[in-house]
Amino acid sequence: MILGIKIDKNNSGSLCNELIDCIRRKILNGELSNGDRLPSTRLLADELHIARNTVIYAYEQLIAEGYLESRKGSGTYVKLLSDYKLPEKCFEKKLINNTVLNPHGNAIVFDTGTPDNAMFPVATWSKALKKACQNASVHSFGYSEITGNRNLKNALCQYLYRSKGIKCHAQNIFIVSGTSGAISLIADSFEKNNRRIALEDPCIDFVRNILRYKEYEIYPVPVDDEGMITTELNQHCKYKPSLIYTVPSHQFPTGTILSASRRMELLKYAVSAGAYIIEDDYDSEFNYSKKIVQPLYNIDSEHTIYIGTFSKTFSPAIRLGYMIAPDSLIARISEVAEKQNIRTEIITQLAMADFINEKLLDKHIYKMKKVYAKKRQHIISCIRKYFKDTATISGENAGLHLLVSFGSGYCEEAKLLDYGVSAEYADDYATNKLKYKNKLILGYGSLDNNQIEDGIKNLAQAFQNKLR
Repeated sequence: MILGIKIDKNNSGSLCNELIDCIRRKILNGELSNGDRLPSTRLLADELHIARNTVIYAYEQLIAEGYLESRKGSGTYVKLLSDYKLPEKCFEKKLINNTVLNPHGNAIVFDTGTPDNAMFPVATWSKALKKACQNASVHSFGYSEITGNRNLKNALCQYLYRSKGIKCHAQNIFIVSGTSGAISLIADSFEKNNRRIALEDPCIDFVRNILRYKEYEIYPVPVDDEGMITTELNQHCKYKPSLIYTVPSHQFPTGTILSASRRMELLKYAVSAGAYIIEDDYDSEFNYSKKIVQPLYNIDSEHTIYIGTFSKTFSPAIRLGYMIAPDSLIARISEVAEKQNIRTEIITQLAMADFINEKLLDKHIYKMKKVYAKKRQHIISCIRKYFKDTATISGENAGLHLLVSFGSGYCEEAKLLDYGVSAEYADDYATNKLKYKNKLILGYGSLDNNQIEDGIKNLAQAFQNKLR
C-alpha cells in the first residue's frame, strides 16, 4: 500500500470518511511528516480500487482542515503542524458497532435513577413535539427567555396546584435542565463569603459535587426514620448556613419522609438563621402510603426554594425541570442566569406545556404509579422470599427505590457482578459511612418483574456464598 494508506471496504461507513480518518491519523501519530508528498488522486484511487472523486474530496477536506496543502503544478503535501504527537492509546479507541459498552456487562442493574422507559408515551409525545414545531411563532425558534417559556410556566402553575396543592405565580418559576441545573443556579446566586449549606447525610452525590465545586462549606446533618434530624442543625453547623438542602417527600437514599413536626422545626430554624431551604421534590408523585405531608413550600414560600423535575415522572432524556423561587431571590437568580446565558431548549418546553394542559402528563403519572406500585410489591415479595428474615427493608413507601439492610452480610460490588447483578451502596452517598455500611439501594423502576426476581435471586446467592 502506498504510504501504508488503506481502507476497509466492508466497513458500513463512508469510504471517503474512512480515507480522511486514515490519512489524518497517520499525520497526527507521525507516520506522515511535514513535507511528505501524497500520491496523486488518480494513483491512490487505482491503488485502493475506489472512485477518484472519493480521493479528491478526501484531499480537499484535509486541506480545509489544515492537514494538507496543495502546491500548484507539484502535488499535495503534508502541511507543517506542531511537534505535538498524540499518544498511541488515542488510536486504539474504537466504537464497537457504534454502541457504548455497558460497564455492567449483561448484569441486572438495580438502577436508582431510571424510570421505566419502555412505558414512555412515544406516540403522544411525538404528536406534542410536532404540534409545538408547527404552531411555534418565528420568535420561538430564537433564543428562549432566561427564566423559561411563559406557556410552560403557566401550565406548571395549574399542574402543581391540582397535583400538590402548591399555589405559585409564573413569575416565580424558572425552567431548568433538571435538578442539577437548579442546584447550580441557586449556588451561584450567593456571594462567596456566604456559601454555607446544611446538607442531609446521606445525600445524592451530584448535589454535593456541585456545591463543592462552587466552594461551599458543607455541614452534613444526619437523618433517621423521620428524615433530617432538625434538632442537630445547631450542633452540626459551625456557622449559620445560607442554604439548607432536604428531600422531605422521599429522602435519598433512605427513602424516609420528613415528619410534620420536623418540617415545622426546619422552617423555624431557617427563619432564625436567615437561610433558604432547597426542597428537592424529585419523585413525590409516586407515593404508595397514606402518609402524605404537604410540601414545605406550601407552609412558607418565602424561605423555601422548590425544585421539581420530569426526569422520574416522564423521562430523563428531555432534561427538563423547574424551580420556584421566593420573591426575594427572583432578581438575583435571574441576573446569574442572564450573565451565564443559561437557557433551556424552547420546543421541548412548548411541547411539555401542551402535554400538561391536555392532562396527558397527569394520565401518564397515574398510569405509572400503578405500574411502579406493582413492581414495588413484587421486589418486596422477592426479597422476603430469597432473604427470609436476613434483610430489612425501609423507604419502600415512595419513589422508585428502596433501602435494604443486610446486617453483617456485606458483599462487595465486584462480587455482585460475578453473580450477574449490580446495585448501589448507601455508604457511597454518606459522610458517616459506618452507619450505612451494610445497606444496598435497590432501584426497580427500569426493571420488569422477571428481571427483578432474577436479580434478587442472584443477589441472595452472592450474599449466601459470601457468608460461607
